[in-house]
Amino acid sequence: YLAAAIRACKSVLDSVKELKELKPPLRKSIGKDRAARKDAQTLPAVQLEDGSIAADREQAEARWVRHFSAIEAGWPEDPETIAAECVNRQRNTDLSAFALELADVPNRTHIESGLRNSPCGRAAGKDRIPTDFLHHFAANVSLPLYQLVLKMSFRCAEPLQWKGGEVHQIWKRKGPSTQCDSFRAILVSSAVGKAVHGAFRTKCAPLLDRVAAPLQVGGRQGYPVQIAVHTARLFQEATRH
Repeated sequence: YLAAAIRACKSVLDSVKELKELKPPLRKSIGKDRAARKDAQTLPAVQLEDGSIAADREQAEARWVRHFSAIEAGWPEDPETIAAECVNRQRNTDLSAFALELADVPNRTHIESGLRNSPCGRAAGKDRIPTDFLHHFAANVSLPLYQLVLKMSFRCAEPLQWKGGEVHQIWKRKGPSTQCDSFRAILVSSAVGKAVHGAFRTKCAPLLDRVAAPLQVGGRQGYPVQIAVHTARLFQEATRH
């Protein structure tokens, strides 16, 4: 009787194991379960400030720009104006007394490390350079990129494409899908720019640690911004009791 029971249990376990091995390929074929399969894509209709619906794509895009600009306490700007202001600022900057030491500039190793740390599978910015390319070909990309980093260091300015990025709206799954307040935004910026910024942060991190206040967590390595958020939340909860 025991031998038969053991054989039956083993048969069930083998069947369960086979089902577990079958699940990943089936998942690719049939997609996600019903709860996760609910599409977050909404209709492109956008409600304007006066309550009417945008008549075309241009009106809808302008409404999104105004909405997200207000969230960041800003205002809409056209790319030509931004580029002209950057050029004028650079022309009016006096760099004659600017002294740059070799130790102040990230070297190729720093640049290559920043490229290698690019996570694969992430969305590309407006330059359409994928993070997978930077991750797997870091050594090849680091040489021409290092030349650009030297130019940045001598001119105290970086490429305009590395500032900002493309804003994409994502529905919060609650609230009317025609109202901008029902959406949150994600900013997809240049992967190359983020890799170079990471190299500069690694270079500057020891200097910041020496002058940072004991309770300062922002901008320091090993101190994610979530620590400050959770600390503030716990403090607010403690004041209620």
